[in-house]
Amino acid sequence: MSCTKLRIALILAVWSMAAIPCSSHVLLAAAQNDQPEIFVGDPTEEDAALRSGETAIRKVLRRKIAFRIEEDELLSKAIARLQREHRIPIVFDRVEMEQVEGIVPVETRMPALDCPRISLGAALEVILREFELTWVIDKDVLLITTREKADQMLTTKVYEVADLVMRRDEQGRPLADYQSLEELITTNVRAESWEEVGGPGTISRLRYRNAETLVVRQTARMHEKIAQLLADIRAVASPQEDQPVAAGKARSGDRAIRRALQKKITMRCKDELLEKVVAKLQQECGIVIALDRAELEQVLSVEPSETLVSCDCTDITLRSALELMLEPLLLTWVIDREVLLITTFEKADQMLSTKIYDVADLVRYRDEQGRTWADFGSLEGLITKTILQPDSWCEPEPGTISHFCYQNVETLVVSQPRRVHEEIEKLLTNLRAVAQENRRKHGEALPPLKIIPRYPPGFFGLSSFGLPPSGTSDTGSCCHHCCCCCRCTCGEEADPSGSGDDPFSEPSGNPEGGSTNDPQANFEALEELIRTTVHPESWEEGPGGDSSSDSPAGDGGDGGGTSLKLNRPAT
Repeated sequence: MSCTKLRIALILAVWSMAAIPCSSHVLLAAAQNDQPEIFVGDPTEEDAALRSGETAIRKVLRRKIAFRIEEDELLSKAIARLQREHRIPIVFDRVEMEQVEGIVPVETRMPALDCPRISLGAALEVILREFELTWVIDKDVLLITTREKADQMLTTKVYEVADLVMRRDEQGRPLADYQSLEELITTNVRAESWEEVGGPGTISRLRYRNAETLVVRQTARMHEKIAQLLADIRAVASPQEDQPVAAGKARSGDRAIRRALQKKITMRCKDELLEKVVAKLQQECGIVIALDRAELEQVLSVEPSETLVSCDCTDITLRSALELMLEPLLLTWVIDREVLLITTFEKADQMLSTKIYDVADLVRYRDEQGRTWADFGSLEGLITKTILQPDSWCEPEPGTISHFCYQNVETLVVSQPRRVHEEIEKLLTNLRAVAQENRRKHGEALPPLKIIPRYPPGFFGLSSFGLPPSGTSDTGSCCHHCCCCCRCTCGEEADPSGSGDDPFSEPSGNPEGGSTNDPQANFEALEELIRTTVHPESWEEGPGGDSSSDSPAGDGGDGGGTSLKLNRPAT
């Protein structure tokens, strides 16, 4: 019996050692000689992050911490201390770091950092930003690597989106509108990273056992942005009492920064070092304020440890104080992952954020019969022609504006830098103030009267929702020139057969339309999903190619992978 127990113990010991990465990725721990070594702990409850994979690691990364790094502390020791304190497996991608950035963790020294309460994930970003590095979760460890390498590491995730894509037609029948949501994501989440424009990212739709899902293959950072976008849209339907103009579900750290920016402070400094003034503001306001040192040095030749600033202001907001102090240096600030980052105007204008604006009260109108409809086109045109930099909305500039409806709430979805968002919020606030004054004078409770225009072909300004749901003679499918599912307003005749390019139509046998009674079409939808999300380059024809058993392996493409349609039920 004792021999059996001994064998089991030996097997478990060998298995636990084999599970530890032993290549160029080495688990870190602080050693006396500043050299990294293998970290092996006892299998206790505290080691859950080491044993439970990505879910446990993400849970630890959301933990709020306060940390301090002394001047010239080694990067390897700082990371090893975080690993030891929070029981999370962290490895360095040494080969990539040395070849691309010339960084050796046991030789690289850190500037002094003192951060108040912040999530562990954001703390790692603050540390790694100094060296143009980032982190990703790979193979159940937290991997520190270069930004270029992280942008090449794609993962596939499934998003349940039934509440965002399901609609009802005028007869009350459920329809799935995937197209609107897909376009919203690919337009506002780093548009250049998607397959349609030559990027690596793919997005596919699949209905599985009545679950409406989007299957997305993208980088970890893009998945984070997609999840945030979907959460913001859903948050619009349940607004908070003090919800700002731009609705959404912001990180708690970002909300703390916005509150701190409204805090009244007194700042008096004359020819003081920039980094010392920033440290004082951080301590007084209780938020993390970081300097984008690499950008400041490369673009403006500004060295924070040598640059002097002066400011004398009393009882003004932190926002105003920062702008008064930074403007003479041609610097500005942005909120990025729970950190108020001081950087250049050029860098800030490249850092887009996506915000959701509830504009139902600004786009809803009545026609002559008292039926409501939504005119997004007028508001979008007003914003793009008057806000700050009109050229920022045109290609090749990255700024975008689109509309999306969710649970009878009309929203604008805008991706732009901070300065543009602030101008949009001011404009919407002023428009609402005028409307409120008008209601006070005239007692107008219903949406204002506005005739539905008959736009020329190609106009996309009308909403898919809010048009007369019944009582009209135009019940056929809408033509492809406008986005309304109940009545065509573009001046062209609707397709009486119902087979027009209606985004809500679900033609029988078409796997992209959602539901279908053709079992073969279901196989084709699943095969297409696999080819576009599981290493697309490895399949014979690539995404969308023919992968049936009729094609011999290796013909028609660079990849060698094939898929076979086997054991189909009889149709």
